[in-house]
Amino acid sequence: MSSVTTTRDGDQYVKIVTVSPTVKAVAGSLGGVVEACMLQPIDVMKTRLQLDHSGHYKGMVHCGRTIAKEEGIKSLWKGLTPFVGQLTLKYALRMGSNAFFLELMRDQDGKLSQGARLGAGLGAGVSEALLVVTPFEVVKTRMQQQKGTDKALLKYRGPVHTAMTVAREEGVMKLWSGATATTIRQGSNQMSLFWGKSVCDGLFYGKYEGDGKLLSPAQSAASGFVAACIGPILNNPFDVVKTRMQAANKAGPQYTGFMHCLKSIASNEGMLALWKGLVPRLARTPPENLRFTPPLNRPAPQQLWEFGFVDDGIKQSQVCFVSRNPHAMSFSDVKAASGRFEGVTRPYTEQDVQRLRGSVKVEYTLAQRGADQLWELLKSEDYVHALGALSGNQAVQMAKAGLKAIYLSGWQVAAETNTAGSTYPDQSLYPVNSVPELVKRINNALQRADQIEYAEGKVTRDYFLPIVADAEAGFGGPLNAYELTKHLVHAGAAGVHFEDQLSSEKKCGHLGGKVLVPTQSAVRNLIAARLAADVAGAPTVIIARTDAHSANLLTSDIDDSDKPFCTGKRTPEGFYYINCGVKLAIARGLAYAPYADLIWCETSTPDMEDAREFAEGIHAQFPGKMLAYNCSPSFNWERNLSKEQIATFQQELGKMGYKFQFVTLAGYHALNYSMFDLASGYRERGMAAYSELQQREFAREKDGYTCVKHQREAGTGYFDAVSEIVSGGQSSTGALKGSTEASQF
Repeated sequence: MSSVTTTRDGDQYVKIVTVSPTVKAVAGSLGGVVEACMLQPIDVMKTRLQLDHSGHYKGMVHCGRTIAKEEGIKSLWKGLTPFVGQLTLKYALRMGSNAFFLELMRDQDGKLSQGARLGAGLGAGVSEALLVVTPFEVVKTRMQQQKGTDKALLKYRGPVHTAMTVAREEGVMKLWSGATATTIRQGSNQMSLFWGKSVCDGLFYGKYEGDGKLLSPAQSAASGFVAACIGPILNNPFDVVKTRMQAANKAGPQYTGFMHCLKSIASNEGMLALWKGLVPRLARTPPENLRFTPPLNRPAPQQLWEFGFVDDGIKQSQVCFVSRNPHAMSFSDVKAASGRFEGVTRPYTEQDVQRLRGSVKVEYTLAQRGADQLWELLKSEDYVHALGALSGNQAVQMAKAGLKAIYLSGWQVAAETNTAGSTYPDQSLYPVNSVPELVKRINNALQRADQIEYAEGKVTRDYFLPIVADAEAGFGGPLNAYELTKHLVHAGAAGVHFEDQLSSEKKCGHLGGKVLVPTQSAVRNLIAARLAADVAGAPTVIIARTDAHSANLLTSDIDDSDKPFCTGKRTPEGFYYINCGVKLAIARGLAYAPYADLIWCETSTPDMEDAREFAEGIHAQFPGKMLAYNCSPSFNWERNLSKEQIATFQQELGKMGYKFQFVTLAGYHALNYSMFDLASGYRERGMAAYSELQQREFAREKDGYTCVKHQREAGTGYFDAVSEIVSGGQSSTGALKGSTEASQF
């Protein structure tokens, strides 16, 4: 009956539910029955006009009145039975064959070119002309040309009798009289209809088939009407020739073929005679274009609400409904569309997620967009490198400098930007909402930078860089991890990372006294994080960090996978001593791999061999699994590596599969050193030191630095624009005009 497929369109997932050609054929045949009953009088008038050699009929209206007056109103429905049969089979074949040809002509990505649509329409038209239309048209035309309704006086007394009489008296092949003209007419009709509808949608509304935009009924009818008119206007001469040849019998004019008939009409009656019956043909277009189609082709309102928008143009690709909202899609949909969740284990169902979402679906655009963007970078770049941002302004400068992602360190939040307003070491002492609040602050700063440039009409870059946020050890158990992830997604984080330390004893990875939780406890935190992201409808990138390289304590030996590393010794607090190192880190990384998108092993030094051993250990069981690496300020880089090794360090890591590399405390060190340097110079040389800083700022303007104009940078001009709009252009209190910045910079 139908099938579900998913694909990728830019930064969005698209869900397509298709209807099989067989079902489309049934839908088309039902439409044919209704159309025949509605349009039969117009078809009779068209036939009579095209067979009128002497000018007896003075137009469509006169023709209809004359038939009704001289032969009775029922005569306008002559040939109804073959017309019903023709349209029923024609639309069944048209819808089915067009769908069949479209499927044949899709490229390897499943997309259709305009040429493919044109070819599919032509194929459908030729098929219906040869298999259905021609014999039915011969029967219909012979019946419609007869005047009167008294069967005793008529030569042809029904469709079966007509077909048998023609076959007996003139030969079976006479039923295919005018096949050439019919084929040309039907082929050009369907080319113009199936291809023209798509072209008209694009010209009128900037919409192309299958892009999921909603056309109103009036818009769809308008483009459909124009497309349906193209064929009759261009191919009416073929329709006249077809009618003449199909009506010709032994007693009437004899035509030896298509060209002979065409030339005879033009020579004897004039060129305009080839457009006889055009008005009735065009009169058929509106009802034909709006013919009945079962609900199968038009989604019910709840489907439109659930899965997105659809219009008539999409039906030509058999699309029943389209989803452009990943929030409304299942894990399998997104996986099929992009491979996004390939290899990810979820020990819960889609129904579980739906049950937790609630009745109102809230979009988290920045989180969704950022996660998609981050994932694409990880898949396409050799590696993605980022710096830890301490504030919104630092993040903006990272974007202006050309970085592609932002890291948000819990260490920096503890030391500087937590909501308690205190300075803490990296031991999870700060309030749990601190990191989500900084994510929100950074996104607000990025948004303001974007708004300023957009309002000025000169957007230079995409400011909305994906943010990878530090979720520490989750600030508790799985429920705490769930809630923290939820708030990070709400704030707009693209990725989050969780470490496998005991939250209450959490330490910076480069401090002593670290205590690990059992492997399965850490796994449950990762599951909770994934569940929170799924409930929020965001494909958040989950990073699993292990501190097993240097942590020498474990809360419990309950987990069998941890027992081989336990020494048997205990601490006064009851913790277990373990043999830490790369092997334990690999064992834990392998356990986390099914539940995370990237694996991170926190190390004590920038040791390339340790990094290689860890990568090979993970990839032995999970080939291609992406890894993360902390290029930490806690390393004394030049004590451990040469300048040449430092210069190529990240490239070498990238070759091993370390796709996300970051300097966690870059913002902290940059902020403190730059201010210390300025303050020292200022103490010694006064304003000369600040002026030198300003000159360095001027020198970097050519590279995209804009903070010299700090009033603009903070949004003064943006809010001047708000004031102008509010006052109707009459504001006299604009701030930037007349400022020292405007006059001196």
